[in-house]
Amino acid sequence: MDAATCPFEKAILSVRCTCELSTRRVVAERMNAGCHDVAAARQCHALLALLYERARFALKAAGPIENLPFGKKMKVMVGGLTGLQAVISPTAPATPVENVYRLVTAAVERFGGLERLPYDEIVLTIRTTPGRPPRG
Repeated sequence: MDAATCPFEKAILSVRCTCELSTRRVVAERMNAGCHDVAAARQCHALLALLYERARFALKAAGPIENLPFGKKMKVMVGGLTGLQAVISPTAPATPVENVYRLVTAAVERFGGLERLPYDEIVLTIRTTPGRPPRG
């Protein structure tokens, strides 16, 4: 089975989170992250779209999400997953998120769907997530 595109690819490749379903592959000298489970990838894509939508005001983003700079995309990915982890398991360490798939599955089971997540709390974490650490 072909691996689906991982929506949290940038966060996984930067080692800010991990996932049991992720796979790394090299395509034309570029590292990519994929997902072994197409249904799980769809669910993660839906979560990321909801995170972008709910965090739009906090990010001061007026245009399409695709036009966001890399740093803001990372804030949404890492901050969104960190905030979700804090909601699901307040005693867990903030970062890195150890398993995106299990986290999203636990959130869906607990709240009854992605649309029902407490986005107010999650967006607060997105706002306070530090940007990309400086190189060197």
